[in-house]
Amino acid sequence: MGNHRIVVVEDDVFIRFDLMAHLRSGGHAIVGTADSAAEAVRVVERERPDLVLMDVRLLGDRDGIDAATEIWQRFAIRSLLVSANLDTAARVKASVANPIGFLEKPYTVSGLLAAVAAQP
Repeated sequence: MGNHRIVVVEDDVFIRFDLMAHLRSGGHAIVGTADSAAEAVRVVERERPDLVLMDVRLLGDRDGIDAATEIWQRFAIRSLLVSANLDTAARVKASVANPIGFLEKPYTVSGLLAAVAAQP
């Protein structure tokens, strides 16, 4: 438990700013942001955060599960996956990414901070 260095990956700018504000209020540092899978991988490679807050639906042809999987395989950095639609198929696909967990949208501030704070 403690303050984390986090990369926020979210294609909706308003949700991204909301997430960033809540995470900062919880004492966490935002070390980068991205709105696509390719950008997420580049930012993680450069910043080496403690964890990635990863939206499942992103701009471009790859989704957040693909990005989280590549990030886990290349850098051993885990993601907390965020989505409004985390059905069984998405959770099974995401298991390859070794996610920290799943956060359903709409999230609560307390749920967001609890999910992040629970990570070592």
